[in-house]
Amino acid sequence: MRKMRLYEIFIQRQRSSFENGYYFESAWFTYSILEDRAVSMLRQSGEIGNLRMLGPKIAELKTRLPNDAYLRGATLDGLIIDEMYTWKERRNILMHRMAEGTISIEDIDKEIFLIANVGIKLIVTVQPTLRGY
Repeated sequence: MRKMRLYEIFIQRQRSSFENGYYFESAWFTYSILEDRAVSMLRQSGEIGNLRMLGPKIAELKTRLPNDAYLRGATLDGLIIDEMYTWKERRNILMHRMAEGTISIEDIDKEIFLIANVGIKLIVTVQPTLRGY
């Protein structure tokens, strides 16, 4: 129950950050929640192993999906996994472009707004999986 309360706070802060224009902070909360949901789904469908980053966790979920009724149900036949992957990739691309200095501040602002906005919607989609603590 303690963890459920923590994620209620994360979700509230994710939305509040977005509403107040702190899009990077909102995306940070999204990433944290997605990482936790991936770990939970992996545990529900077997072992998690030594997977450390979100990308490999998502890849493992995709591998398990065809043979796992729990995952098919919890992820709307993989739709949520695909959405998690797309969100993660978009965020990673932005971070790499920022580190390389190949994106303008204006484009950073536009892209992080979109990433944070999609993150808000994505967390609403993965919230039903929060039951499995």
